[in-house]
Amino acid sequence: MAPPPPPSSTASSRQQLQSITIPRYTSTLPIHYTVVLQLPVQTWSVQRRYSAFLTLHSQLTASVGAPPATLPGKQNAGSYFLQRIVGGGGGGGGSKMLHQQGGDADGELEERRKGLERYLFDVWSAGPRWRDSRAFKAFLEWPEELPLPAPPPSSSRQSTAATEGSTRNATSTTAAAAAAASSSAKVTSTLPGSLPASSSSSTSKDGGTAYRSLGAPTASSSAAAQDRANSSNAALYTSQQQEMDRQDEQLNGLTAILRRQRHLGETINTELQEQTELLRTLDDEVESAQNKMHAAEGKMEKVEGKRTKRLFGFA
Repeated sequence: MAPPPPPSSTASSRQQLQSITIPRYTSTLPIHYTVVLQLPVQTWSVQRRYSAFLTLHSQLTASVGAPPATLPGKQNAGSYFLQRIVGGGGGGGGSKMLHQQGGDADGELEERRKGLERYLFDVWSAGPRWRDSRAFKAFLEWPEELPLPAPPPSSSRQSTAATEGSTRNATSTTAAAAAAASSSAKVTSTLPGSLPASSSSSTSKDGGTAYRSLGAPTASSSAAAQDRANSSNAALYTSQQQEMDRQDEQLNGLTAILRRQRHLGETINTELQEQTELLRTLDDEVESAQNKMHAAEGKMEKVEGKRTKRLFGFA
């Protein structure tokens, strides 16, 4: 089950996305490739079939233009049809028969995995036009409202180193197989359990015998591991420094907002005081007018009384 995507927040939008890789694929049909996204403090993965990569390529081409990346082709139709028939008998049988087809099927799947991984990295590093497209974010299950960070400088070196390492591993495996076959052919002419003298050591260029301890790392592999560790530490430090700078910017913005709010509050308070004073003045004027009205009414009553007396002859 894939871990949840990153939270939809401002903090996660500035996190450094370290790598996008496809480390493995399922051994049962249909084949699913595991796409892993690595952040400094979080990792999650999504499962995608090859048809999803085809859909992504079509959507990118239709929406923002063809990406500068090569999508590996499909398997040959006969092999794919055979695998679909074999896989129809159930997950366990499909997996067993898939591996019984020989190294060709596994080799094709491994080459496709490497090609799909290179394709995702090329789209990711091509630029914001493809990286921030809706189709690419949906494929990676990245929140649409957050920008997808560009690959760090160490990603290109690590990708190149991984490719070269795979090539060296394949060459070493082929050479080891050839050496084992040659040694097996020579052992058949000796006694069982004995080691031929020619295979116990290798001859160096100057005619001497060169020995290598099993399991001891070479100087080049140690240096490469140290370079990778330094690159990872530098990327993590850069990411943390960027995060601290971003938080400082947010604090400065929050301070400015609070100052504006204080100024607005003081302005509102002054306005309320002025309105209160106006209401008091109005209240005094209304009270004065009422007093004048009462006095006028008293005078009117006196005049009315005198008029009534004169009218009836009482005056």
